[in-house]
Amino acid sequence: DFLNSDVDVQALEEQRCRMEDVIEKLNAAMDQLVMDLRCKTAAWKIDKGCHVVTPIKGLELDALPPPLKSGKEPGKRAKPLEPRVLEKVRVKIKQASENAGGRLDELLGRFDADGSGQLEVFELRRALRGPLKIPSFVISDADLLSLM
Repeated sequence: DFLNSDVDVQALEEQRCRMEDVIEKLNAAMDQLVMDLRCKTAAWKIDKGCHVVTPIKGLELDALPPPLKSGKEPGKRAKPLEPRVLEKVRVKIKQASENAGGRLDELLGRFDADGSGQLEVFELRRALRGPLKIPSFVISDADLLSLM
């Protein structure tokens, strides 16, 4: 019979108390290890992020406006195109719009983001290079800038 057997109840109680103390210490150690793991993971992510930062990105040089070339003042426009070059650009745009199969004003109107009726340089470039399929060797970006 189990109830009548020689069992030292006090020894079992002491063993249970010791086990509870050990479990409590193990739980505290586990919490400490989890916190240490989180700190090391955060440090690893920061270190990994630092590996992709170049000096140019770190100094934010890629976000700076391009330096002004000597001889050009800010706000000064580029010299306008010569009439023969302007005529060449006009003919190329007209031919490309006819090949695209649409009216030029409707086509360019799709690229007018602010709805002002005037295209910015980047909007005109996107229209010429996209649906009109005019490559940069036919009408250069410098020619586009001098149109504006």
